Amino acid sequence: SKQNYRRCQKRAPSVRFYSLDKISYFSPASCASPQEEGKGEVTRNIILAAAFGMLAVASPAMAQDESSTFTGARVGVELGVVDDNFLGTSEGTYGFNAGYDFDLGGAVVGVTATYIDTFGNDNFGVRELGLSGRVGGKVTPRTLVYATGGYSDIDANGLPGSISGVKVGLGLEQSFGNLYANVETRYGNYEAGLELYQTAIGFGVRF
Repeated sequence: SKQNYRRCQKRAPSVRFYSLDKISYFSPASCASPQEEGKGEVTRNIILAAAFGMLAVASPAMAQDESSTFTGARVGVELGVVDDNFLGTSEGTYGFNAGYDFDLGGAVVGVTATYIDTFGNDNFGVRELGLSGRVGGKVTPRTLVYATGGYSDIDANGLPGSISGVKVGLGLEQSFGNLYANVETRYGNYEAGLELYQTAIGFGVRF
């Protein structure tokens, strides 16, 4: 409530802990305003709606062009949510990525470099740089199910410096000619016991 929020604002800043709701010790989750509390839920609903929309479009598109492949360079953008609890929606994220894939017939292998950041908040910020590989199998000539794994570096408000870790994930990608859309769920394990869960949808172009 607004009354509890005003009382919370008067308390001293919390101690720094390496969990997502404590990284921003100037504005811990317990002091979130009533307006801020609903942002994560709205962002998650948007992502889920977009993911279902992508799957709905994929079904008729699969029969249109069976010659599509997953070979070549690609660049993309993404929107997501991140939390230190599975299926949590603490913060909305955006990101950019670039990679290269090799189509081996029924399988695809590739590499991806990523930049991910949280949406603007003066008291909160998490920036991630990552480099990962991926390997997947085609369930249709235009639909790829894949797994990812690689290095991730986090820099956040409230941390004395960046921390590194390992990030793994599962994804589904649909090709539309030289365009593609995907949805991924990811798990990161970092130094100092920090764990992060992220769900994201992405769109991109292949060259």
